[in-house]
Amino acid sequence: MSLPPTAWLEGKDYVKIADGFLGPFGSRRYESRTGLLLRDCGLELPAGLCSVADARMSSHWDLRRYGDRVDLWVWSGTQYDGPSGPTYDDAHNMRAACVHDIAYRALRDGKLGAANSRLWKRNRLVADRLLRDLMIQDGASKFRARYYYLAVRLFGVVPAGGKYL
Repeated sequence: MSLPPTAWLEGKDYVKIADGFLGPFGSRRYESRTGLLLRDCGLELPAGLCSVADARMSSHWDLRRYGDRVDLWVWSGTQYDGPSGPTYDDAHNMRAACVHDIAYRALRDGKLGAANSRLWKRNRLVADRLLRDLMIQDGASKFRARYYYLAVRLFGVVPAGGKYL
C-alpha cells in the first residue's frame, strides 16, 4: 500500500462540491478531480470474484484482483463525504477519507462479504487500518490517526452495513 500523496496534500485532487447542515456535524460532499490507485490495499474479494466495481453517477471505483493482491482504483469524479463526525477536513485526512468511504460503501452494499461474516469483519478491519495508515502517510500525527481509527472501530459497524451483536 503505497502511493505518493503529493497532489492530495496540495489540495489539488479534491474539491468541496456541497456544504450544508444536517445534524450536529454538518454535511459535506467532495469530489475527486483525478484518479487514485492503491496497490495491494489489503482488502479481500469474495471467492470466485476477480473484480468488484461501482459505477453510479457519483461513484466510480474498482477493486481488482491480480494474483494474490487486490488494487483499489478510484476514478476522477468520485464523490464522498469526507471525514465524518466532529472533525476538521484537511489535506491530512482527505485521501484516507475517500478510500475509507469507498470501502465502507462496498461493505454496506455486500460486495466485500455478507454483513457480519468473517470476510466482512476482516475487510472492515482492513478499511479502518487503511484510514489510519493513510492519514499517517499524509502527515497527520499518530495520535490523531489513532483517534480516528478508534472512532471508526467503535462506531463504524452500522455505517458499514453490519449489526452490533
